[in-house]
Amino acid sequence: MLLPWTKIFDNIYERYKFGFTLIQPSKNEVNLSNRPSDVESMSIYNLYYNGKWHKPAKGTYWKQNDVLLANATSEDLRMCFDSALKGLEIWKVYPLQNKLFLISKLIRSLQYSSKSLKEADKLVRYPHLDKMSLLYSQNDRFEVIQIRIPRGVIILKEKSEEMLFLRLAQILISGNSVIVLTDATSCKVAPYCDIFSFSQIPRGVINVLSNENTRDLELSLCTTAYANYEKRFFTSSWEETYINLTLPKQIVFPLLNANFINDIEHERLLANKDEDT
Repeated sequence: MLLPWTKIFDNIYERYKFGFTLIQPSKNEVNLSNRPSDVESMSIYNLYYNGKWHKPAKGTYWKQNDVLLANATSEDLRMCFDSALKGLEIWKVYPLQNKLFLISKLIRSLQYSSKSLKEADKLVRYPHLDKMSLLYSQNDRFEVIQIRIPRGVIILKEKSEEMLFLRLAQILISGNSVIVLTDATSCKVAPYCDIFSFSQIPRGVINVLSNENTRDLELSLCTTAYANYEKRFFTSSWEETYINLTLPKQIVFPLLNANFINDIEHERLLANKDEDT
């Protein structure tokens, strides 16, 4: 029996073994250990992973308007990615209906703070692609079934909240965990992290890293600029995006039909008869 063969290799996991790209300091970097007086009244957002807030390893932040956002370093990136891997192991085995229920609850909570969830809300009620397909059957002895499984840790970075929440829902429905990147030009996710932490979605499934310039973060996590990575996974079609965010998996089911069982029983009786003789 020859099964379809798929080469599954993602550079992100190989790079994780050997370390990430060094992340350069940002231009507007602020170190809170020095306690500069001009930032004492500013709102501060740390990094978010493993279901809770974490101060950046180097204690550095960057200023945007009246807000200080954490500057992630290579050490932060390693801990965040480890969180995403652990979240993936839990989330990928949840039944689809359980995922949809928890994602729906998260969307309802987010709707109190954002009006950009219309498309994400529709997606939860969309007919989903969770059906198995029969690839092969022979002589009623076995069947080869193909299903779709999560691809792994997906990276997300968006300029608009509407697209961010839509693609976040697509990633979660597909069973993947996610690391959201935010910089000076992207929409800010930090204000919603408390809602993520209070949701019943397992810790580590949704993670957020920030840096004034995410170029090094993108190279470490995507092995390319995010614009190229985005084209690999996301399209205007939910069906195509679902295929891109998942991988095929083949399962072999042996079938014991009546004739086959009779043949086995006949052989057993003959073997017993020979032993008696």
